Amino acid sequence: DIPLLSTVVEQSLQYAPNMVGISIKNEQSKLLVQHFRANILPSHFIHTYDYALEFEGEQFGSITILWDTREIDEKITHHVGKVQQVISTILVALAVLFLLLIHLLTVQPIRRITRYLTKLSEDVVLPNLIHSSSVASREILLLSHSANDLRTLMKERDAREDKLKKTLNISRTNYAKNKAILSSSLDSIITIDGQSNVIDYNDAAIKTFGWKKSEIKGRSIIDFIFPADMREEYFQSIQRYVQDRESTLLGQRFELTALHKDEHLFPIELSISKVATTEDTPMFAIFIRDISAQKEHELNLKQAKHDAESANRAKSGFLAAMSHEIRTPMNAVLGILGLLRDTPLNKEQQHLVKTGRHSSEILLTIINDILDFSKMEADKLQLENTCFDLHYLLADTIELLSPLANNKTLNINLDIEPSLPRYTEGDPDRLRQILINLINNAIKFTSQGVITINAKAINTQDEFFDFQCEVQDTGIGISEENQLILFDEFTMADQTHSRSYEGTGLGLAICKRLTELMNGSINVKSEFGRGSTFTFAVSLKVGSEDDCHYQHKSSDKLAMPMANSRILLAEDNPANQMVIKTILEFANQKVDIVANGLEALVAVSTRPYDLVFMDISMPEMDGMESTRMIRQLTGQKSKIPIIALTAHALSGDRERFLAAGMDDYLTKPIQRSSILHCIAHWTKAEEAPDNERLDIAEPLPVDVEPANDFVDETILIQLVRDTSAEIVPELLLSYIDDAKVRLDKIQHALKTQDAKILEFETHTLGSSAIAHGNHKLHTHARKIEHLCIEGKVDEAFTIAPPLFDLAEQSFLLLKKRAEQGFN
Repeated sequence: DIPLLSTVVEQSLQYAPNMVGISIKNEQSKLLVQHFRANILPSHFIHTYDYALEFEGEQFGSITILWDTREIDEKITHHVGKVQQVISTILVALAVLFLLLIHLLTVQPIRRITRYLTKLSEDVVLPNLIHSSSVASREILLLSHSANDLRTLMKERDAREDKLKKTLNISRTNYAKNKAILSSSLDSIITIDGQSNVIDYNDAAIKTFGWKKSEIKGRSIIDFIFPADMREEYFQSIQRYVQDRESTLLGQRFELTALHKDEHLFPIELSISKVATTEDTPMFAIFIRDISAQKEHELNLKQAKHDAESANRAKSGFLAAMSHEIRTPMNAVLGILGLLRDTPLNKEQQHLVKTGRHSSEILLTIINDILDFSKMEADKLQLENTCFDLHYLLADTIELLSPLANNKTLNINLDIEPSLPRYTEGDPDRLRQILINLINNAIKFTSQGVITINAKAINTQDEFFDFQCEVQDTGIGISEENQLILFDEFTMADQTHSRSYEGTGLGLAICKRLTELMNGSINVKSEFGRGSTFTFAVSLKVGSEDDCHYQHKSSDKLAMPMANSRILLAEDNPANQMVIKTILEFANQKVDIVANGLEALVAVSTRPYDLVFMDISMPEMDGMESTRMIRQLTGQKSKIPIIALTAHALSGDRERFLAAGMDDYLTKPIQRSSILHCIAHWTKAEEAPDNERLDIAEPLPVDVEPANDFVDETILIQLVRDTSAEIVPELLLSYIDDAKVRLDKIQHALKTQDAKILEFETHTLGSSAIAHGNHKLHTHARKIEHLCIEGKVDEAFTIAPPLFDLAEQSFLLLKKRAEQGFN
């Protein structure tokens, strides 16, 4: 309907002022209607728009519209202008704000950092750290942190500079000190490199070796100060350190022989220290001292020491020899005075004889003290180690000395703490000697009052303890100055007492030496005029009653000896002498004392005695040899009863006593009841009943081979019968320990080719071996002993070495047997 379309197009142009033309085409693109406004000129404001006409997917044609956009463009341009003005205003405002922010966030921090850095470079005092804003950029933060780091570095630099200045000052001071030390040092100080070339050389070295610094600097020290035969060894030692860092050469002190410029040799003391290491080149400092004067002084000291020791040995030897020489005639004097005492005498003569005998006994005591002390000085005094009743020893000693105290109307009190062990192991004779000395002194220097003995155990540890004993008196006391020298030899508290109180001044010195030998000590507390307290402590071991071999006899069955029996006591221990002598004299017996077997032989040969108590182990001549010699005398003297005094009563000992000609034995420590019963038994005119005689088993034949060559069970069974099953294992172990000591001495005798020691020690070893069942060891030891006796010394030395292997096997088997027990 083209008219309708035309109407629609015209109305459209009428109602749309911006529309300037419309054209409509059908589906074949045939123009159907087209209208344009009049006076329309071509312009860039005219725009063409094509629209397709479709309905339900079917195209019916198209419409083309021409639009005039001038008005719209002008409005847009107008509005755009306004917008541009607004935007420009906004942009200006933003620019101002941005510039302000840049100033706050960038310019101002940069200026602050710049001022900070300027102060860092100009001011002596460092400024405070920068505190960055939290809105600052990362770069500004990094810059501020860098500035702060720079401040820290500068502060550290300043600290290092200060430290460096201090170090430099110290170094300068040390350098000055070292230079002064080097210049004034009495020792030669030489600095060398790893090739032993001299770097520095002080003035003392110039004086010591004669070489000037200019002559030796830069050259090898080895070629100048060391003898030719030592140069290579010294150079190799330095090189070993340079290559392998071997440090055996450094820090050690060596005594060497050095070479002077004028070619003379002299002794030096040398020490090498590492000074520094620069890359591969180490530096060493050699400290050298000329010890020529020191060596000469040492030689003089050695000679002086040798002379002093020789003099001391001569003194000790002289004291020992003179003591023996004087004691022999003194025993004769005592014997003659004893004989004279038994003859008819008037009262004045009896008084003179009594005074002479008393003075002789005092002189003999002095001689015994000197001999005892000389033994201690020569280290020849050996302690015994036996089990004994400590409580009995204390009580017995008090009882022994009570008559002396009673004569001065003094009381002696003994206080034993219950905790003190009764049975102990140690040397009872030497312990008794200390007690006798101290109590005797207390009695001697106390005119009235009381003497108190306190005994207790201290420092108890396991099976050992310290026996502490206090001897307190109310006597004359000791001044402080005299207490300082009281325990020195040949010293008395007051020399003015030497007329009133007999003595050598050796008693307390001997007590001190004995306590030290027993790992103890002795001291005194005293007030002049008010009494003294002597306290000593010695180390002892706790024992048991089964281990203590006393000879106990029932007192109600004992017979008392007749009065005035003449007794000879052969005993070398002063304490034992005093104990036995006192016991016998208070029983109205007449006692003479000798100190060895030789003196006993002389006494029996020259004077009449009813009985002899003979110690087994004595110097000069032992008890058994003396007995054998006495039995060879003529007449009744050869038949005198001889009683052995021994610390043990084993089966082997009994055979030896009988073989030597002894009649009986008593075990130590001696009890009053036992010794008096023994005297009564052997001094009766009629034969004593068999049940009172000593029960000694027949000796076992030692030439019969036992079933076991090493351990003879027969002897061990006999040993059990003689002692007890409980004690035999301990005896066997004790024998092994003692035998090892003997073997050491035999080894020494072999090294020194000493036939006398070899004979004595093999004799002792053989005797103890057969007593403890070591038959094969006994046989070999006896064979060596007999060869020595027969003079076949070379053969004895030849067969001696196998003894040690034999002993080792014997001890091993015997120890196993002891572990099995004898129940």
